[in-house]
Amino acid sequence: MNFLTLLEATIKLGIPMIVLCWIIFTRLYGGGELDRKADKKSIGAQVKGIKKSFKKKKEGGASNYMVEKWMWFGIGF
Repeated sequence: MNFLTLLEATIKLGIPMIVLCWIIFTRLYGGGELDRKADKKSIGAQVKGIKKSFKKKKEGGASNYMVEKWMWFGIGF
């Protein structure tokens, strides 16, 4: 594997995932679902709570399509 192949893979796969993570978490922070001043452990617990709420909404309510798919995917990295 040479450097150019690694660079190409990073550009094609890594950068879109980083941008998607940034969009999702910006929306969660902006909507007040996550606290910006919380530590990593607290944010993890809040994300697990959001994931559980999406499972409940999936059974009988409407939710944000993009965030719902992200929660199903595994919350990124």
